Amino acid sequence: GETGLLTTPGDDKMLADAVRILAGNAEQRRSMGQAAMKKAENQHDISSAARQIGRVLQEAKGTRK
Repeated sequence: GETGLLTTPGDDKMLADAVRILAGNAEQRRSMGQAAMKKAENQHDISSAARQIGRVLQEAKGTRK
């Protein structure tokens, strides 16, 4: 993946393999970390949060009688 490695819940071998892959590849860790940071910044910026809160408040106002 671009921002991390997925494993099946409960699959200890798959998780251990993913840890080994990342432990042995500093460039992949760096690349995934940067991609994850960029994704988090884009999805969770203050403007986006304010718009979402505004929509929720407008919806709540519309359901009030």
